[in-house]
Amino acid sequence: MTVQDVLRHTAGMVNPGIQRVTPVRQRYIDAGINDQDQSLAERVDKLARMPLAHHPGTAWDYSHGVDVTGRLIGGDSGMSLDRFVAQNVTGPLDMVDTGLSRARRQLAPHRTADGRPGDWQVACPARREDTRQNWSVANGGMVGTRRDYLRFSQMLLNGGVLNDVRILGAGKVAHMTSDHLGPISRNTETARWLLGPGFGFGLGFAVRLAAGESPMAGSAGDYWWGGAFRTLFVVDPLQELVAV
Repeated sequence: MTVQDVLRHTAGMVNPGIQRVTPVRQRYIDAGINDQDQSLAERVDKLARMPLAHHPGTAWDYSHGVDVTGRLIGGDSGMSLDRFVAQNVTGPLDMVDTGLSRARRQLAPHRTADGRPGDWQVACPARREDTRQNWSVANGGMVGTRRDYLRFSQMLLNGGVLNDVRILGAGKVAHMTSDHLGPISRNTETARWLLGPGFGFGLGFAVRLAAGESPMAGSAGDYWWGGAFRTLFVVDPLQELVAV
């Protein structure tokens, strides 16, 4: 498998917590891939010993590739994932109420510049690992506010920059939000459920391939994804629109 496979969910791995239990998913369950009381490194070490459901690069199947990506970032940068995200994304974008859940306050109100109450932080369910100092997970481990999520989405719409702070190059954003599947099969349960007709997948986002194929309104080239706690964002470059 390649890093591209990991980023676009074509590495052959699965996520045992969604859809019906298959023999491969059962192996993941038996190994405790989704156990809450483990570090990101421990989870990825378990993943490395699991069988694959597909040969890499042959099928889109939603998986723990996000966790593997987080582990790659940590290993390449020499710092923990939460520190890397704070230093390179949430800090520069002034996303003051966003971070990995173990480090966030529960239901802490955001205050505007003039001291008025802003929107409330989204709180994930209290879980034992929130008190672990070494706990970090990439797949479903962040909480934040609508304000912060909109700032992140606006940065993507702007081609990687917000208020003169550049997070990504414009060419990199264009590459990430292009379809990376091409002829790769989308005939899996998770693809039919999460992507649906008319959508491919980039490096972290579902990408609309053409107008008129999906029952969900939008523009060709828009991209979106959802979160573990029912969050959803969409960026529509044609309409110059972001929504959370």
